[in-house]
Amino acid sequence: MNGLLAAALDMLNAARATAVNEIEVRETASGRESLLILSGQKLGTTSLPPDFGPELAKRFPLSGLIGLSPTPKGASETILYGRGYLENEAGGLVYRCGARSFFQVNRFLLDTALNEVRTVGLRARPGRAADLYCGVGTFGLALAAAAGEVRGVESDPANAGDLAHNVQGNGLRNFAVSRGTAEAWIDRILAEKPDLVMVDPPRKGLGPRITGPILESPPPLILYLSCDPATLGRDLKILLARYRLRSLTLYDFFPHTPHIETLSILDRV
Repeated sequence: MNGLLAAALDMLNAARATAVNEIEVRETASGRESLLILSGQKLGTTSLPPDFGPELAKRFPLSGLIGLSPTPKGASETILYGRGYLENEAGGLVYRCGARSFFQVNRFLLDTALNEVRTVGLRARPGRAADLYCGVGTFGLALAAAAGEVRGVESDPANAGDLAHNVQGNGLRNFAVSRGTAEAWIDRILAEKPDLVMVDPPRKGLGPRITGPILESPPPLILYLSCDPATLGRDLKILLARYRLRSLTLYDFFPHTPHIETLSILDRV
């Protein structure tokens, strides 16, 4: 990864490609595929050195080169070389992840976390399960083997597109993709009486728009994966009015930082 980054910088600097202001490298767990993502104003092949992608692909396992340019509605994405995604293998599943999709970066611990989620699901055998912050399906797809049916909720268009592809690509026929926010879907999901609800919210945590409906119609089992101990503590203090904390598992996904992933298993009382 560092070699690819250094080579790309050398070529860009030599060609004085000033349109590029940010570079990101993504790599699969195996290291056999990588994406190079360039950000800048109106990026295109004319903004780059001649044969930039093909030359790098001769030296590195480069699957694709992506250009991201800002627009009033976010960013436009252009495939400048190869393809626009990686295929990550984890927990016996294959996850397609594009340039703007979110995926857990710690490949050494991801299988361990997936196996714990899958084990809890297999013991519970829920008829209905829901994953409220599904992303590309990292944990929701792992629950599909244990549940009668799963509903995955995702608001980000890039994530939702990859999620739909991953459901189909892994041959899952009991998984429904619901595009939108967890707040928009929570009432309908709880009305369906799920046996298990998985939540993996951003750093801000759940908030009252999620914890309130859950307390009013509490599902039997909640799996709460948190990336921020402070907001997790705040949300657990609320949820423990109707739940018992069965276990806490801490995953040091981000060594040498204060950020800890925590999986909480909550049983309704």
